[in-house]
Amino acid sequence: MADAERIRVEPWPAGGWAVRLEGHPTPVSRHDTEEEAHARALAYRRGLEEGEPSPGAGGPSAEERDAPPGAGETGDPIHPSGT
Repeated sequence: MADAERIRVEPWPAGGWAVRLEGHPTPVSRHDTEEEAHARALAYRRGLEEGEPSPGAGGPSAEERDAPPGAGETGDPIHPSGT
């Protein structure tokens, strides 16, 4: 099955819609409306048909892209000596 055929739109449990690549647990993108999600899915399909890399291949996950700046950072400096 071609990657373009493996992209689907699903309701997101917390509300909104997700575009997923079959076989990948993390959504490629999340959207407020179903129409936005279908438009993005179509863009991903077109890109895949033109030979661009799979949307799930490398790069940040949807959660990483949607996180506020600095999320996940502790701000603690890293010391090579462990002190």
